[in-house]
Amino acid sequence: MNEVSIKEDEYIIERAGKPLVAVIPISAYTKYKKEVTEAKNRFFQFVDEVREQNKDVTTEIIGQEIDEAVQAIRKKIVSLNHRYD
Repeated sequence: MNEVSIKEDEYIIERAGKPLVAVIPISAYTKYKKEVTEAKNRFFQFVDEVREQNKDVTTEIIGQEIDEAVQAIRKKIVSLNHRYD
């Protein structure tokens, strides 16, 4: 554990050849947790902003716009795939 805490080494513990657990310095863990919390906060702030901007839009209209966007993306993917045939 001294190698992790003092030297800031990192270790992956495996079972049957598959990664199971990571042993990392507490500073790396703290940084990771802070970044995750900040990302979640940004996401929920974005969701709140979108809700506010669309508060007067019915769910039917939102559904239609989502369907249109999905169809447009699918067409784009198909056209890109055909380009490489």
